[in-house]
Amino acid sequence: MELLSGLLSGLPNFLIYFATSLVFVLVFKFIYVRVTPYDEWALIKDQKSVTAAVALGGAFLGYCLAIAGAAKNSVDIVDFAVWGVIA
Repeated sequence: MELLSGLLSGLPNFLIYFATSLVFVLVFKFIYVRVTPYDEWALIKDQKSVTAAVALGGAFLGYCLAIAGAAKNSVDIVDFAVWGVIA
């Protein structure tokens, strides 16, 4: 029982970081689709464009790697949020 409570002690922080990361990814998607010359999201949905899907997936992967590095090296949630905005 003590082992389980020790394992679950970090759960609240994990949930906070995870939720914040999801918000960052959604904001990134919103900005990325608006800034790029082509609306990859529309191309994927309407025209089933594999090229647009690969481009958008690569952009998500690159941003998620930056967010993961920020989460790993941050001191607290405020530090993580600052580096998430910078990313």
